Amino acid sequence: MTKKPVTLAKMDKAPAQPVAPAQPVAPAQPVAPAQPVAPVKKRIEPELTGVSSNVEMPERISKRGSKSKYPFDALTETGMSFGIKNKTAANMGSVVSGQNRKHKEMVTDAEGNPVFEMQELKGSDGSVTEVPTNKQKVEIQRHFFAVDVDPKKDPEGASVRIFRDV
Repeated sequence: MTKKPVTLAKMDKAPAQPVAPAQPVAPAQPVAPAQPVAPVKKRIEPELTGVSSNVEMPERISKRGSKSKYPFDALTETGMSFGIKNKTAANMGSVVSGQNRKHKEMVTDAEGNPVFEMQELKGSDGSVTEVPTNKQKVEIQRHFFAVDVDPKKDPEGASVRIFRDV
């Protein structure tokens, strides 16, 4: 089935449709706000008091290094551990990492100056010179790690155990 091409002769025979004149558009009505506009509050200028050293300074309370809900402090010796139910080693990673960071101490000499790690540099003549690096020595007092365990084989039914190895 093929379509016949439309010719100009057939288009001329079609009755012409009159075009309707454009209707004028009414101006848009302003929309009332849903809520009344709050009045602008006046800014209250600050009033300064005199400078004084007679006022006692309050004690600053910091939550940094706050007590953990896990008994890391109870692990007093190397090889001790505690178990946690319904967690994995991955879930406990940030907690263990925070405790490991908490139990590191920067090494200082007898005068309180920081001690830096040393690096050996070899000269062209074969001589070796030790030079301090910009990395300060760190002493680890306690170190913890988390291990997933089988709750059926764990004596307390824990799914993860935290061990102290240093």
